[in-house]
Amino acid sequence: MNKRATIRDVAQKAGTSITTVSRVINDVNYPVSAGLRERIRQIAKNLNYTPNSAARSLRKSLSRDIGVIIPNITNLFYPQTVLGIEAAIRGSGYHLLLFNTLRSRQLENEYLQMLWDRQVKGVIISAVENNIDNVQKYISKGMHFVLLDQMIESPSVPSINFDSRKGARIAVNHLIEKGHRRIALATTPLTRWTRQETQKGYVEALKAARIGYDKRLFFVSSAETETFLQYQTERFYRAERKTFGRGFFE
Repeated sequence: MNKRATIRDVAQKAGTSITTVSRVINDVNYPVSAGLRERIRQIAKNLNYTPNSAARSLRKSLSRDIGVIIPNITNLFYPQTVLGIEAAIRGSGYHLLLFNTLRSRQLENEYLQMLWDRQVKGVIISAVENNIDNVQKYISKGMHFVLLDQMIESPSVPSINFDSRKGARIAVNHLIEKGHRRIALATTPLTRWTRQETQKGYVEALKAARIGYDKRLFFVSSAETETFLQYQTERFYRAERKTFGRGFFE
């Protein structure tokens, strides 16, 4: 396999300095004779030399990458969201860097530091917890964030959210219209704003229908996994033999 040509190879072939080659390749407004400029470009073409975009971004403190940090790629909400982000930036010259935290705060912090080290300025994040002090740290350093499916009171941090509260009301009302009165809600831990909103919508819908809230029908998984939640709800279903509403929002 042929070794990839470097800027040093071009400079040696052209009999000039690396600095001069860099100025020509990057089309810097610096006096270089027309003859030398043409010779450098021809040699670069013959060697199939292409500039290292990552190194160039670092030198210019300009990244064309957008970081996307999500908690779990297996949740169907996130692949669809990522496809939408990718479609939005396609053709813009920007590139998507996707990170899956597996709901680990430690991994989330590592990825944030990695993006900072790469001088990525824009990050779309669905954080592991409502407490986003780790995100605030990088905001203070100059990184720009968009929160996905989360909400904090900060004018400097825009967010994109699904109305989980309304969604829960719609789901409960649908079951009530089907004649069900004993409706349960099962959710992963209430550490995220969307889950808390889902619980509120569930309670509001029951109250509006004059159905008493029964805490025995509200299940919070002790683990951050859908499989554990499914195990708990299946146990409940087998015991109750009743139709129940399943809150499965991230």
